[in-house]
Amino acid sequence: MVNEDKSVKILDNIPSHSSNQHTKETLQKLKEIDLELSELPALHDTKKLIHAQLERLENQQFTVSLFGAFSAGKSSFANALLGKEVLPVSPNPMTASISRIHPATDEALDETCVITFKNQDQLLDDLTQAYQKVGMIIQSVDEAFSQVDVALKTCEREAKTFFTAFKNGYVNNRSHIGKELEGNLETYRQYVSNEEHVFFCRND
Repeated sequence: MVNEDKSVKILDNIPSHSSNQHTKETLQKLKEIDLELSELPALHDTKKLIHAQLERLENQQFTVSLFGAFSAGKSSFANALLGKEVLPVSPNPMTASISRIHPATDEALDETCVITFKNQDQLLDDLTQAYQKVGMIIQSVDEAFSQVDVALKTCEREAKTFFTAFKNGYVNNRSHIGKELEGNLETYRQYVSNEEHVFFCRND
């Protein structure tokens, strides 16, 4: 049984400004650490992590992550939270792309998107691993494209989606590799729900 009087007393003893004060103190400590790490090149990765945390705290940003099986209703749930249909909803499993939804700002207007594409090295790394599994060695993305029909004939059933998406999307997305594409909500939906497009998008 909860002692309501005790609960009220505990809450009353917490200063209303304690949370803000703690945030300010944390910010100050992070800034000091960030500055000190600037002089230590060997800890570059740690500095990036601290700097990212600092920016999120300063901008009062936080992340709500949704995980679930294919077609479990993640998109529908996210749309309900947002109060509008932003994410495409389908009865069929969608792609494994990662979508990050941010509040609109003066620079990033409502219902606009930025699609970030893999660079040559990232794309080649993905393709190299897939081709190795079918006993093939490729040296470039162009070579991978020229050999994709061979890979499709020899690959396991599970890998056909991978190679088919690469084959069907390479010509249209080749010029986007290593770049960012700005668009509207419809542009976003086309990319996030189409394997031949999302194949070339970054997932980190």
